[in-house]
Amino acid sequence: MKRPEISVIVPVFNVEQYLSRCIESILLQSFYDFELLLIDDGSFDNSGKICDEYAKKDDRIRVIHKENGGVSSARNVGLCNAQGNWVCFVDGDDSIEKAYLSILFVENLKESSLVIMNYLDDLNVKDIQLSGKEMVKYFIESKLIRGTGPYCKLFNNRILKYNNIIFNTHVHMGEDGLFLLQYLYCIDNMIVLENRKVYNYIQHPGSLSTKYYTFESEYECFQLWHRYLCQFVEKYGEVFENVEVVAWKSRVDEAFLRSVQALSRHRPRYKFMRVLHLLEAIPKEHTDNFGFYYETNLLRRKLSRFLIKKRWFVMYWLYSKLDFLYNMKYGKI
Repeated sequence: MKRPEISVIVPVFNVEQYLSRCIESILLQSFYDFELLLIDDGSFDNSGKICDEYAKKDDRIRVIHKENGGVSSARNVGLCNAQGNWVCFVDGDDSIEKAYLSILFVENLKESSLVIMNYLDDLNVKDIQLSGKEMVKYFIESKLIRGTGPYCKLFNNRILKYNNIIFNTHVHMGEDGLFLLQYLYCIDNMIVLENRKVYNYIQHPGSLSTKYYTFESEYECFQLWHRYLCQFVEKYGEVFENVEVVAWKSRVDEAFLRSVQALSRHRPRYKFMRVLHLLEAIPKEHTDNFGFYYETNLLRRKLSRFLIKKRWFVMYWLYSKLDFLYNMKYGKI
């Protein structure tokens, strides 16, 4: 049986309201040579049934039902089962325009290891093919590092499998960026495409980007972002000496701030002594560097930065609780 050119992986969890639109948008692609993997991550609404109904209608669809393990777990199951030469991701509550796969499947694809389509409106990115140090330099200078979601990208399945690149299931925010950084470290060429407005991202109250997770999960995300930054600096040292890396280091700062903020967010409710223990266990080098690249005009952010850098953790905890209650009262959280 001939391998499909592209495996489209869709993690599905309780998205019955959006799922049919998502699947239909994929089946209507002008590019036909693909398989569609619908990974039902233990949905308890009608999402699983909807997947099965579509699989009966189109032999390009494969449905895999699994116990709930989160979006990274679902994507990893998709990666394990993907038979295509290339892999792309679409979220179950999003949709794509008819030309989405055709645009990603560029003519000179075999000469590259990654296709990235910019989807950030404020980035002026043009179509370009890059390799080696120029690839890393462009990725940093163009600030594409801000667009690290798995969508609008085409990954080489052989490279993914050879290097065992999967999503980190312990990290629940920023795991898609970590996945991309692992992949970038293993390749030496890529194609960048300007924004074509062909991916329709839907953000709603249940979206992952609206949630905070445990300190442990958020802090592990920060540590991994920091580690990958150091690895890239070691591999492409002279590039990092000559380009502005504020966008990258801002992502590291943002991950650090999220981890600290998690201690005063909804769940779990950390007790005072537990909070102090976790904060005091943070290495001084991390608090010393925090906020150096994360510019902000918000007074509350500046105050948080000041208290953390000073390691005045009792005062920070009291302030963060008051700030959290204030934002809850006025509906800002």
